[in-house]
Amino acid sequence: MIKELEHDVRNIKNFVVNHNNALAIFNRHSDLKLLKVAETRFASIIVMIKRIKQVKHALTLM
Repeated sequence: MIKELEHDVRNIKNFVVNHNNALAIFNRHSDLKLLKVAETRFASIIVMIKRIKQVKHALTLM
């Protein structure tokens, strides 16, 4: 279950960050940025999940 959530969060972040139009739309709807955290950081996936939760409204407006 957590691995699936991690996979989904990474896919969302990668899609938005790697597509210029998606990133522009996201930036229009959110003051926060999606975080890019290092694999070696302790609990980095938890940090990413929290940020995705904070910007959920902006993501749904896309």
